[in-house]
Amino acid sequence: MPDSQDRAGERVWRAMPAGSQEALEFGLPPTDLQTLLIGIAKTRADRTTPADVMRRWQQDRFVQPAVSDPRRVAAVEARLWQLLPAEFTGVDLSPVTPLGTSSAVTPVSQNRVVATVRNTEVVSDSTNALAVEAATRRHGQPGGRRIDLACCHRQLRAQVFGPGAVAHFRLFALVSSARDSGSGRTEADMLTRHLAYWLTVLQALVPHRQPQIELSVFDDAVLAERLTDTVRPGLTTGLPSWSTSRTAPMGGGTTQVSRCGSRRTRARPNSATAASPTGQPNSRTTPRNAASCPVSPPNASRLRPSSPAPHLMGSGLSAVRPTAL
Repeated sequence: MPDSQDRAGERVWRAMPAGSQEALEFGLPPTDLQTLLIGIAKTRADRTTPADVMRRWQQDRFVQPAVSDPRRVAAVEARLWQLLPAEFTGVDLSPVTPLGTSSAVTPVSQNRVVATVRNTEVVSDSTNALAVEAATRRHGQPGGRRIDLACCHRQLRAQVFGPGAVAHFRLFALVSSARDSGSGRTEADMLTRHLAYWLTVLQALVPHRQPQIELSVFDDAVLAERLTDTVRPGLTTGLPSWSTSRTAPMGGGTTQVSRCGSRRTRARPNSATAASPTGQPNSRTTPRNAASCPVSPPNASRLRPSSPAPHLMGSGLSAVRPTAL
């Protein structure tokens, strides 16, 4: 069913001259469309007054600054880098990625992404950008080489999370890429290493809380076996509890990219949410497999895999509200 933005777009197209939609969406080459949109943006910017800017600054949720103290955020991010294993390479991502990155790498509606007039989109999930960078670095490399990348980057989401919630937040993310060795062994190895790191982070930053892991496998019997015979034994030391559940299939395929993300927001938790160590939920994309790392029930930090490639693993944790740490 089309969302409100789709319906609004249909209303605008009906008011345009016949053939306008086809010409703009399919008729113009990307560079010509970019030139046209840049010209329109310049014309509108030339008509903007300081009063208009002030009004937009107060009303537009995309431009309002975050409420977190950047000094505290920087301290937490510095600790995350200190705890990161040496094999991970840090990446300083661009604020934008090619247009369609989110919808091509993961099943995310483009309506949740902020696009620009230059055929790019603002990063809304840095694990997608890291996955593309990992694939680029693996191209032409020896087949057995594993790529481990990490970044700390601000995300901007177009979706509305609820009253008082900001549209942007910082995310510390990991992505690993390696050749699929079969039987879920590659996925299990990368998942174990990522979860081990995030458990170390939680134990270091919130030692007064007891980390737990909960996993739900939706469509991959092989991965479910690896969770039981490989991942779980590799992480059970010192954990208060572990649980694994099987759920009805949500589609074919056995590939995955996983993410553990969070943000400061008061949005309602749903079947696809993530939460920070402070227990604030964050809307996520629909997963094929899911793992969560509750810090203190009922709050949870949820790991969300999807499926761009059989050899990718990504994870992340927000550090936008460290005051409760």
